Amino acid sequence: HFGVKYPLPKMDLMYEPHKGGAMENWGLILFDERALLIEPESTDDDFRFQVLNIIAHEVAHQWFGNLVTCKWWSQTWLNEGFAVFVSYIGSHHVDPEAHSWERMYVKDTQRVMFPDENIDGHWAMTDPVADRSDIDRKFGKFTYQKGGAVIRMMEQMIGMETLAKGLNYYLT
Repeated sequence: HFGVKYPLPKMDLMYEPHKGGAMENWGLILFDERALLIEPESTDDDFRFQVLNIIAHEVAHQWFGNLVTCKWWSQTWLNEGFAVFVSYIGSHHVDPEAHSWERMYVKDTQRVMFPDENIDGHWAMTDPVADRSDIDRKFGKFTYQKGGAVIRMMEQMIGMETLAKGLNYYLT
């Protein structure tokens, strides 16, 4: 999509007991059972989309977070925000009937706007991380949801073609 092929010879997706979600590693993505497997008889469309979107998010990290990563944790939103945004591109590609972009608007954009207006409980997407004890703070809604929402807003303003060209430059 961005003109940069997957650079490794393979990628493994594996179940790790008690993982508690999913984690991208260079060429290996680890998943908790609930983030990877769907019962064949399941008719829960929300759960099916959630699994699809988690897989797409972790695959997106092979480019945004692994191929290109931040110098320090202050810009973590670039890895996570782009993984969120690109996960919806991937989800839409796999299942166009899943209403990916509408789900993003409800799940990410709307949910982060209310807490973001509280000046006592939020922080900028890019702000100083003074030491290792402050790193965990960067893995929250203002990094993931707001990061993805801001990128979606940029894409809506400048168009996917222009954004894709810029991201090709960023990734190469």
